[in-house]
This record gives sequence, structure tokens and C-alpha cells, in this order.
Amino acid sequence: MPKFIHHIVYKAMKLSRLTIYLVLTMGFLPIQAQKKLNPDSLLQLIPNMVDTQKMLAYYDICRYYVGANKNKSIEAAQAALTIAESKNDDKWIARCLNVLFSTLNIHGESKNNQVLAEKALQHAIKSKSKTTILEAYESLANTYGMKSMWDKAIEYSDQCLLIATEIKDTVGLLNAYNMLALCNLELNRAKLAIQYHQNSVVLSQKIGRVYELGRAYAGLAEVNMKQGNWQEAMLNAKKGAESFKKMNYPIGQAQSLVFAGAALLQLHQLDECRLICKEILSLLEEAGNDAVRGDAHNILGYVEMEEGRYGLATEHFKKAEKEARKSTNYKLFKDIYRGMEILSALQNNFEAARDFHHQFQVVSDSSLSQQIVSNITNYQVKYETAEKEKLLAEEQEKKSKWILGSIIALLLLTGLFFYQRKQQQMQKNQARLEAEKSRLEAELEHREANRLREVDKIKSTFFANISHEIRTPLSLIIGPLEQMINGSFIGDQQKYYRIMHKNGKRLLELVNQLLLLSKLESGRMKLTGSIGNIHNLIKATVYSFESLADRRNIHFDIDCPDKGGQCCYDRDAVEKIMANLLSNAIKFSNDGGSIFVVIYPLSGQTIQIDVMDTGIGISEEQIPSLFERFSKTTHSELQPGSGLGLALVKELSELHGGGVSVKSKEGEGSVLR
Repeated sequence: MPKFIHHIVYKAMKLSRLTIYLVLTMGFLPIQAQKKLNPDSLLQLIPNMVDTQKMLAYYDICRYYVGANKNKSIEAAQAALTIAESKNDDKWIARCLNVLFSTLNIHGESKNNQVLAEKALQHAIKSKSKTTILEAYESLANTYGMKSMWDKAIEYSDQCLLIATEIKDTVGLLNAYNMLALCNLELNRAKLAIQYHQNSVVLSQKIGRVYELGRAYAGLAEVNMKQGNWQEAMLNAKKGAESFKKMNYPIGQAQSLVFAGAALLQLHQLDECRLICKEILSLLEEAGNDAVRGDAHNILGYVEMEEGRYGLATEHFKKAEKEARKSTNYKLFKDIYRGMEILSALQNNFEAARDFHHQFQVVSDSSLSQQIVSNITNYQVKYETAEKEKLLAEEQEKKSKWILGSIIALLLLTGLFFYQRKQQQMQKNQARLEAEKSRLEAELEHREANRLREVDKIKSTFFANISHEIRTPLSLIIGPLEQMINGSFIGDQQKYYRIMHKNGKRLLELVNQLLLLSKLESGRMKLTGSIGNIHNLIKATVYSFESLADRRNIHFDIDCPDKGGQCCYDRDAVEKIMANLLSNAIKFSNDGGSIFVVIYPLSGQTIQIDVMDTGIGISEEQIPSLFERFSKTTHSELQPGSGLGLALVKELSELHGGGVSVKSKEGEGSVLR
């Protein structure tokens, strides 16, 4: 089975937004991290307490069970709130509402959380307690963050930062850092997100806050995942889980380990990834929380699919889908349907793969996804307009200066031109003829010299490219082998065996391409035709490139007739043609672009295949040399690497009695036909 699942990038297997907000809920860490408490003994004493003591006892019991026991923590929070409301104590009503908000949020119950947070703020303002107001702002920032309304989340986080700084509340500062980091990450400001999380790590270590330290490491792991730094993501996630383990906080452990599991999947360390996911499920069973159970099953689905256990992979994806439905988790649905689509394609069930692809698109185009994109876009417009206006004003000023300078330069050049023209007209005819003759002779000599240099350059380019293509994989093979022979090798031998095997295959592929082109040019290459459905072959080849396209968020689709396709063709040659065309389209498409493959039936057994992309395009002067071998160094940067791919496409297409052509506009994309 092809080993490609570990190439699925974080965007193709992105963790649920719900996960990170649950693990990083602000304000109320479990009380186990602060002091020893025996909740059973306390419950026995409650009947003999006055109301205020009862309220405080239930409040502490709730915080004790946060992240450890869903039902007990919620019951205690509601009991504390009932007493606070009976006493009409605005401060404690707000505090109890905030702790109930955090309890429900941690355990995935977020349906009415905005109402709780807004009500808590009303009572906090009435109480005039800045600490309580700070807690209410934290709840509201968290609420809007859960809804991806980043402008509101940042607004309330800034309020938290101001109040926490004013009253010197270090925990409040940590909570504000955390939410600002999350918002900036969602707005693609990874550097700011990392800075806030690192500030949290330093401050948490300084004041000895274990919960906030674990939360900061988990946040760093998420940023690392979004940047594709899998090793750093795994290390930070494990640090976060270790911090939560010290304070006996199983939900925090589980949610941190989700990032570790996802990173291990990308690193193709499948056995360790499987163990991590099983540990997550075990921790969640103890805590009674389903918030990230779906993520664990989703990762296990990819692991089992990579191992070729398709039945187990299907079971895990179905369990993940069941958990996703509990919270209508659209992002998790997208990961699941993408996995099921790949799984169906691996099993040659293309109808099922198409169905799952349709479900993936439905979820991607859902009103929730559109609202999230709209919120992010509105925020960016709102907070970047002033900066853009400033830049536009500076640009306008530069443009005015440039125009004025250009006019002056143009006037000077015009005067110089007429002066020189007048001088030239005064020259004698004989002198002009001699100058023209000398110019022609010099031009002929220059052209001949250029032609000879071009021939030498093409030869040098050919051998330089071949040498470079061979040297790199050979270096990656010989290096580890020398270390193994000398006994100085340190590391995972299996990993380096795979690296050496991969580079050996790359060398073999390069040699095979050169031999194949040599055969084609000498006329010794013969097609091996057989009757079959060419539509199915093209679709299978296209689907094999979808995971590669997903790594860069490239939309990938194929339009193929439902009927027909029976013809005589060389299967190996057609696969090589399609693989090179698709690889070329993906290579030169921008992130977030689109690639479409369209099959048009023509007369008889003839078909036309269009591979269209919205990439960087090709300039007109580069098109004539596009299908020449190693055209990169002689004409453009269009074909990095060996440059054999499109030359091979041309030769194989012509051998089939067809041909290949290109239509392109620079900056708008290309169509290879």
C-alpha cells in the first residue's frame, strides 16, 4: 500500500477548534493544583454550615472536580449559584456564574454559555469588584473565541489585560496572554501568538502556576502544528500533558496529547501515535468528557489506514463522526470525511469516495464555516484599514515624486535625443555606410559567438542538472551508510533505511526517465496497448494526488464522463503522462488555488485531457522551451529539478498519436492539453 498518509498536512487533518478552547478555558483551574481538599468530608459538613459557608464549600468542590468529574462539578456549581442568588449577592452570583461557565465549557456544554457570561458581567459591574469583573471579561472573551468572533474576543481580552495590570493579577495576565495568542493564531499572526505563549511560560514558571504552564505549552503546540513544525509540536504537547498530570487534571492531559498524537501522525511514528490516542481515550473515560474523544478516534482512523487495516480505520472514523455530531463540530467532520474519501479510494471504491468528497464539500461550505471566514475577514478589515490608509498615503506621495522626476528626466532625454539626431544628420553619407558595415560585421560575429556559447551552456546545464539530481540522493544514502559501517551511527535506523530507500528509488526513477527519453528519441520505444477504461485510470491517478494538494489547501477536482472510456492504450504511459502533468500543476499553484482535470470525448477512441490550474502561469517567451529537457537554466525558473517531466509527457503523447500544448497567462494560471 502507498505510504502517503503521513504527508497529509495539518490543514487536511486539522484539529477541532473546540479542542483548544476547552483545554485553555480561562479563569478557573482545578483546585487540586492549589491546595489539598477532601470533597467527601466537605459534603458531610455542609448540612451544618450557614449559607455563606455552604456556597463557598460548593464553589471549592466544583473547582476540585473541574476536568475530573463532569456531573459532580456541574452539580456543585449550580448549588453554589442557587445559594448566591438567594442571598442576592452580586459579587458571588457573578463568581458562581463564571465557575459554572468554565465547568460547562471544559466539559463541552457550550450551548447557553454566552448568556451565562453576559449575566455574570452584569452582576460583576454591579458589585464593583474588579477581580470579579476581570473573571466576567475572561468568560466573554472565551465565549466569542469559541464562536470565532475574533474582534470581540480581542476586545474583551484587552479589557482583561488592562484590569489585570491595574490590580497586579498575574493569573489574569496569563489568561489574557492566552486568549490573545489564540486570536492572533487564528488571524495567521503566528509570531505574535508564539510571543504571548512564551510570555505565559516565563510568567507561569516564575510564579509556580502549573495549570497555566500546561496551557501555554499546549498553545505553543498548536502554533507549531499550524506552522508544520511537527517535532516541536510533539515536544510542547508532551510538556503540557506532563504539567496537567502533575495536578491530576485528566482533561488537560488528554487535550494536550491530541496535539502530540497529530504531530506523531505527521512524523509517521504510528505505533507511538496509536498509544497516545489510547491514552487519550482512557483519560476521557475517567473524566466523563467527550470533547476530544472524536479527535482521538479520527487520528486512529488515519493510523489504521496507513497500516492497511481498513476495517479498523472505518470503525474509528465512524466513532469520530458520532462524537462530532454531539457538538456539531464542522472542522472535525471535514477531517473525517476527507479520511473516508481517501480510504474508499484506496479500496478502489470510487463511488463511495465521491460521496465522501461531496460530504466534505457540504461541510466546508456550511453556513458555520462561512460565518467563521466572514468573522475573520471583518476583523482583519476593521483593524488593518488605518494601516492600509497610511501606507496608501505614503505610496501616493512617493508616486507624485516619481512622476515629477520622470517628467524632468523625460524632458532632458528628449532634448538630448534631438541634439544627437541633429549631429547624426550632419555626418557624411560615407561615414554612415562604413559604420553600418562595421556594425553588421560585429553583429554577425556576436551572434556566432552567442550560438557557440549557447551550445556549450546547454551541454554544461545538462551535466550540471544530472550531477545535482544524482548527488543529492547519493549523499543521503552514503552518509548514513558510512556512519553504520564506522559504528558511529546514532538514531532511528528504520527511519534512515526508509530515507535511503526513498532516495534510491529517486535515483532509479531519474535513470528510468533518461532511458525512456533515449528510447523515445531513438524510436526504440514501443507501446504495449490493451483494451480498458481509460476514464477509471485517469480518475485513480488524480485521486492519488489529492492528499498532496490538500497540504497546500489547493482545491482539486475532476470532471469525467459517466459513460464511455473503453479504448486501447498503454497503461504505464498514460499514468506517466498524468502524474507529470498533475505534479507540475500542484508545484506551480499558489496556496489556496484550484486545479481542475477535464476529460472530453472526441471522435472514435480519441479523448482530450485538460489539466487547468490557477497558479503562477507562464510568460509567452517561456512557452516555446517548456517541453525541452532541462529548460530551467536556459530560459526560466519554470522547471526546477531535472526538467525531464514535461519532455517525457510530450514524447509519450506523440507516441500515442497525439500531442501536448499549453495555454497560459502569467499570474493567472495555465491549461496543459
